[in-house]
Amino acid sequence: MFRWLGLFLLLLIEGSIVVFLYISREEKEHQLSDRNLHSLQMAYQAALQTRDTAMRLAVQEVVLRHDVLAAFAEGIWSQDAPEQAKMRAKLYRMLLPTYERLAAENVSQFQFHTKEGLSYLRFHQPDQFGDDLSVQRTSIAKMIEAEKPIKGFEVGSMSGSFRFIYPVFFADQRLGSVEIALSFKALRESMTQLAPNYEYELLTYERAAARAMSASQRAKYQPAQLNSSYLVETDESVASGAFVKLQQRLKTNDKIQRAMRDQRAVATYAWVDGNWYSIGLLPIQDTDNKPIAYIVSAALSPEIASIQRDFWLGSLVTGLFALILAVFLWRVQREILLRTGQQRQMQNISDAMADGLYVTDHEGKVTFANLATLSLLGYEQKMLIGCAAREVFYINDHGERGIDANLCPLCRVLRTGEPFRGEWRFIRQDDRIFDVEVASQPIIELGRLVGAVTVFRDVSDRNAVRQELIAAKALAEQASASKSAFLANMSHEIRTPMNGVLGMADLLQETTLNDEQADYVQTIRSSGDALLTVIDDILDYSKIEAGMMVIESAPFDLRALFKDVHRLMQVRADQKGLLLSLRVTDAVPAFVLGDSVRVRQVLLNLIGNAIKFTEQGSVDVLALLTQQEGDLSTIRIEVSDTGIGIAEDKINRLFKSFSQVDDSTSRRFGGTGLGLSISKRLVALMQGEMGVNSVEGQGSVFWFTLLVQEAAGLQTNTIRATDAAAGLPMARILLVEDNLVNQKVASAMLGKLGYKPVVANNGKEALSCLSEQDFDLVFMDCQMPVMDGFEATRAIRAGAFGGHPNITVIALTANAMKEDQEACYAAGMTDYLSKPLQMPALITMLKKYLVVTPEPTSES
Repeated sequence: MFRWLGLFLLLLIEGSIVVFLYISREEKEHQLSDRNLHSLQMAYQAALQTRDTAMRLAVQEVVLRHDVLAAFAEGIWSQDAPEQAKMRAKLYRMLLPTYERLAAENVSQFQFHTKEGLSYLRFHQPDQFGDDLSVQRTSIAKMIEAEKPIKGFEVGSMSGSFRFIYPVFFADQRLGSVEIALSFKALRESMTQLAPNYEYELLTYERAAARAMSASQRAKYQPAQLNSSYLVETDESVASGAFVKLQQRLKTNDKIQRAMRDQRAVATYAWVDGNWYSIGLLPIQDTDNKPIAYIVSAALSPEIASIQRDFWLGSLVTGLFALILAVFLWRVQREILLRTGQQRQMQNISDAMADGLYVTDHEGKVTFANLATLSLLGYEQKMLIGCAAREVFYINDHGERGIDANLCPLCRVLRTGEPFRGEWRFIRQDDRIFDVEVASQPIIELGRLVGAVTVFRDVSDRNAVRQELIAAKALAEQASASKSAFLANMSHEIRTPMNGVLGMADLLQETTLNDEQADYVQTIRSSGDALLTVIDDILDYSKIEAGMMVIESAPFDLRALFKDVHRLMQVRADQKGLLLSLRVTDAVPAFVLGDSVRVRQVLLNLIGNAIKFTEQGSVDVLALLTQQEGDLSTIRIEVSDTGIGIAEDKINRLFKSFSQVDDSTSRRFGGTGLGLSISKRLVALMQGEMGVNSVEGQGSVFWFTLLVQEAAGLQTNTIRATDAAAGLPMARILLVEDNLVNQKVASAMLGKLGYKPVVANNGKEALSCLSEQDFDLVFMDCQMPVMDGFEATRAIRAGAFGGHPNITVIALTANAMKEDQEACYAAGMTDYLSKPLQMPALITMLKKYLVVTPEPTSES
């Protein structure tokens, strides 16, 4: 009762940890989503500001020239149609090189309008003029009414674009206006420079396109993968395959679709093609400040993958340390929630404050700063404009205000023309230093670097949380290491006495026994094997959970493996009076590449379970080929029985770790509840699937698939263990073992093979024996008092006993983990034998390392 109570408490604690980690994961994902959405807003604002600055300068330097304005005015004021056409052609020739340069920078439209809003000259369609744009386009009407520059996204008769419209005056009279329309491709290039890891795509509201676009232009669009109420321009779409899959997956995402219906910004995550991606959607307003389009961004997100990995790693913590970790994580979570609550309260008070953005000239002096910049740095605008940024709020490595021009990242951008993105430290007017994430982009106009635009945000809190996460991860890794050490010690402590039990049982079976005694010995042997199976299940489960299970790929005879498993399980079936049948279809290949040990393990588990839960009838094994492509074959193996079956509502518990169908089954049949869980994971590691079909009271059919590659035929020779000892040469063997029972077992087994080993109780005695006698081979235990096997082996290799340092040293240890084997090899041991010691394995090792001297022939 106390054991089950302890297990219940352990599971309860573990479940509490998992729930807590799940909440923590959700909160971290929410924080990352907010950050990604801010990054998208930052990239869009910076790109739009950069382009707006460039458009303004282009208008000032090219359009507002006296000769251009004079030609425009003469054409506008002329009442003669031929004269108007002549001046329109003159204006076209004068500005055609400018239009070609703008078109190369993805400017889609460049045109002039009259003061009444009539089209005067379209450089992309110079023959089309005179139509009333003030009726068709809200932006033109607003510019005429306000006589001020208008900018924003608008859908016209040709396409949706980012439009910059500026009034044009000459001789104190407003002639009309000039318009530059920027395609999304240009804006995407600027955003990609600011955030190179992201992909971007523009989705235009379908109703807006239907109202404004001509039918021919509408045909160039297609419904967006993300939402059919929005359109994507076919020629502008450069989305990768992963981006397309992301949009297809998010088409059914309620969070995304609700946000798009409400025309809100939103960010989320999605799993595609084995990777986590962050997705952001930013609504774009038209000149009436009404949402008309969305910018969609996507990028790989290793941070969310790290959060997922940390979640599963933390879920494995058990025992007392799990309780300690739960208390620790609870405190961390409470602090995070408290901090998050404070951040949300500040967010509500500040009404979603934007990131800081400022512009500098080519000398690094501030020419523009938004309200967020002034707020974050604690300056008034008149105090900041005209000051050198590196002298005012950049700091050096010593935490002092002001930084050398050669070390300042902003100065590097202005000097080299290359963008900068990274983290730095700024200082407020009140001398408070804070961490910032900075993205500086050069402003290049007509091939000349004229300044830079910089976007930044305060990331001090984020860095603090990152340090806490790093500490939590280190603590979780330490817990995992403690668990592995516990499993290794448990395996060693159980295997050591089991070596004596099973070894003596094997030796006793070879003596003369009556039927009753033989039955008792067989019972001891079977019980010991069952206990070893439990230990191996626990170790396999630990390896799989830790991601340390390695699937081998080697050629083997698949049909022979089926027959061997059938022969092994036939005895158990006969004992229960069951019929065990095996059928392998002709199409199943014989020789394949794969992990024969793991395939055998899964087969033995499924057939053993079928026999265990079947009282009468039969157990049938069927292997058939279901698919073949080239030399790759998919094989389906079915194990059906006429046993107790499984209720439909309990099938989902079958493949869970430490779980059986019900408590009565556990008491009646025993077991760890790990066999099917391990088998399912092993099959998954071998790129296969596992499932079950069952009806309660009528039997079950367990099945799994294997993806194997056909291999060339193998020559196999079966040698019985009883024959393998033949031909062993005489040898002098040193047995180093501190456990008296294990000494007796190993000595008796070697004695059966004709050897009389010399026994040493620890490594120090072994060195003494080696210094006094010559030996051909040493069996060395690893964990011993006085001097352990590792230290003794290193001393042997160093020649400490004065003999031959290359003598064969074979490890004898109850440690069964892979890292234990690696430790043996690292210490200089030649090979490895795990306890309980088996006679066939012992014979194989002797045959491998003892040189057999051939007997002389009669002719010699």
